[in-house]
Parts: sequence; C-alpha cells; structure tokens
Amino acid sequence: MNDLEKFISHYPKLILIIAIPIYSCFSFMWFRKAKLNFSEHLVLNSYRVIVELILGLFVSALTIFYHNTQVLLFLYFGVMSILGIVYSVWFYYQFFSAFNYSKIVLVLRSILVPVSYNLLTLVLGIVYAIIAKNRF
Repeated sequence: MNDLEKFISHYPKLILIIAIPIYSCFSFMWFRKAKLNFSEHLVLNSYRVIVELILGLFVSALTIFYHNTQVLLFLYFGVMSILGIVYSVWFYYQFFSAFNYSKIVLVLRSILVPVSYNLLTLVLGIVYAIIAKNRF
C-alpha cells in the first residue's frame, strides 16, 4: 500500500475531486425519490467538497506554525475524516429534508452515502493490495 499512500498524501485535493462523481453516484442511488438527475447530484456534491477543501486549507495553514508531524497527521486523518463524515451526513440531511422523506429514513440514507463511499474505498484498497502483492 506504500505507493497508494504516497499518492493519496501527495494529492489529497485530487482525491476529493475524483470523489465527487463517486459520491454523486451514491447520493443519486440513495435519494432516488427526490427525482434529481445525476448532474444535479454532481453540483450538490461539489458544494459539499468545497467545504471539505476549506477545512483542509485550515489544517494546511496549521502546518506553517506547528511542526509536530504526529499531531498534524492525527488532525488531518483523524479529526478531518470524522468531521468530513459528520458534515456529509448533516449536509445530505439538510438538503434532502425538503423532499418528503421521513426523519428516520432521511437520517439513514444520509448516513449511507458516506458509509457507501468508505466501503467502496475499502474494497478498492483491498483489491489494490492483492494486485500489488501478486505483482511482486
């Protein structure tokens, strides 16, 4: 996984931009009742990613003043990951609350979008690791 981890750590913004269509597929799938087309989901998830990029900018600005790499890694990968998931759930809940979903279904579907994305990345990471192991 070393090559993949290097790529992800060198290009985190690119990963977020690549994630927009993937998140859009999942939000399109989980919120079909809203009858929004895929391009509307792309715009919706672009707005969601903008906030994550701004939060990442604040953490990046911290690296100028603070040099303890363990704390910075914890902030970036620990706190930012949790904040990203919580923000995603809140974002989807707020947006799709106008589309006549019941509260429980809306919360469940709002949770399922980032969980689906994380499960997909987990599966893709495992497949990449298996391929990389068999290649060498």
